Amino acid sequence: MSFNRTVLCGFVALGLCLALVTAAQADRIWDLAGDGNWNVAVNWSGDAVPLNEKATVGNGFTAEVTTNVLNVTVVAIDNGSTVHLNNALADLRATGGALDIEIGVTDNQIGNLLLDAGIVHCNDDFKIGYYGDGFMTQTGGTASSGDDFYIAEKANSTGTFTLIDGIVNVGDDLKVGGYGTALLDMRGGQINLPSGYVSMGNHVGSNGTFQISGGTLLQAGGTGTDRKFSVGDEDTGVFRVIGDAASINILDYIQTAAFGTLEVVLKDGGISTINAETMTLAGALNVTLDAGFTPTAGDYDLIVAGTGTGTFDAVTLPPGNWSLSYPTGSEIVRLTYIPEPSSIVLAIMGLLGLLAYAARKRSNMGGKVQ
Repeated sequence: MSFNRTVLCGFVALGLCLALVTAAQADRIWDLAGDGNWNVAVNWSGDAVPLNEKATVGNGFTAEVTTNVLNVTVVAIDNGSTVHLNNALADLRATGGALDIEIGVTDNQIGNLLLDAGIVHCNDDFKIGYYGDGFMTQTGGTASSGDDFYIAEKANSTGTFTLIDGIVNVGDDLKVGGYGTALLDMRGGQINLPSGYVSMGNHVGSNGTFQISGGTLLQAGGTGTDRKFSVGDEDTGVFRVIGDAASINILDYIQTAAFGTLEVVLKDGGISTINAETMTLAGALNVTLDAGFTPTAGDYDLIVAGTGTGTFDAVTLPPGNWSLSYPTGSEIVRLTYIPEPSSIVLAIMGLLGLLAYAARKRSNMGGKVQ
């Protein structure tokens, strides 16, 4: 009997342990049939706010984060659902277990993250477009990852990240197109990479576009391949620079012959210069003019580096008297505009016409004096 009781107690203890493990690993699912507050218990399965477990918002509605949400293992956003932070006190953190933020988790499903204020942080990977379609718009606050920051991680996924304002801190590497199709549209704010690389078209089968028209991009450290800013790493990659409102400071600009394209759109005061420590050029350069841009005579430096090798394999410039050069031994990529002679003649004729008109006006005024 003593032996049987011992065995029975062992099975009971084992069952309790398994139950605890299962409970710890279970999903807490948003089951409110509507939009509501993340921190209200009845909005979740089991009438409890997620704690040390995976939090899944996947029924097509919006969970509003208005205060601290700490110690969830994974935040999964799927099936047309949205998680929205719009309060400076909002703090959503995946700090235990798998540690991921996952937006667009399953095939053919959509997830949305809206960050207007507050903090979104994970200790591991931040995934905008995991297996499905992920969308993130940031107008303020801070988004950060302890490890990689993916946009479109898996094959057939899509990811779109629109950064309008706020701060993004990348713990390791920024991968624009892991195995899927990605767009990083940076219009403002700041992206900080203290120790990792940036890649557009990270793996075979991917397609990544990094578009920057404002804000500050700062790649500050790293060694070896972690220094690279790779355009067309293993598949199609595009780095698109629009206008002159951005600050771009990177380490090793590398553009591949087979997959890389630099697209430059002159706008407003011209173009934002890519400041790099080194550059290795190949692939394509396409330069266009914004519809409202009128060029003036002079130079427009596209890339300035400490050292450089190579040139672009294919170059497309706007109509008119534009030229491309690589001064000081391929350390600068410079676009130069010289107005057409006919334009100069027209400008001189216009000036002479104005002077003649002014002279006639003075003459007429003088003739009326009694």
